[in-house]
Amino acid sequence: MSHEIEMHCRAGKEPEARYNPDGKLVVSLSVASTEGYGDNKSTAWFRLSFWEKDAEFVNQYVKKGHLLFIKGRLNFDKTTGGPRIYKRRDGTDGTSFEVKVREFELLTPKGDNTPAPVEEDGIPF
Repeated sequence: MSHEIEMHCRAGKEPEARYNPDGKLVVSLSVASTEGYGDNKSTAWFRLSFWEKDAEFVNQYVKKGHLLFIKGRLNFDKTTGGPRIYKRRDGTDGTSFEVKVREFELLTPKGDNTPAPVEEDGIPF
C-alpha cells in the first residue's frame, strides 16, 4: 500500500549510498518535516530513497541540514498498514515512514546563502 506525498523537509544526517543487487545506486536520506510553533510544534521523521541519477546528485550535493522539497510515494508496512517498525540499537522499538522519491528540489540550506548547483541548461536541480 502506498500514497503520494509532497513535503518540505530537512536532512537529518548525511546521505547513505549503496548499490542494489542489479548494481544500481540507491541513496537513503533521513529527513525531518516540522510543523507548528512553540508547544504546538511537531516533527515527523521519514526515510527517503533516491535512485540512479537522483541518487548520484543527492549523494554529491545534499548535506545534513539542507532543505529539500520532495514528491514521492509513501510506503506502508504490509502487515500493519502503518510505518515500518524496527529495533533501535538500544533495543527499543522505532518507526520509520519510508518514501520513494519521484521528484525533488534542493532548496537553499538554512543559514547558507550558497545557491543549489546548476545544471548545464541553467535549471537548478
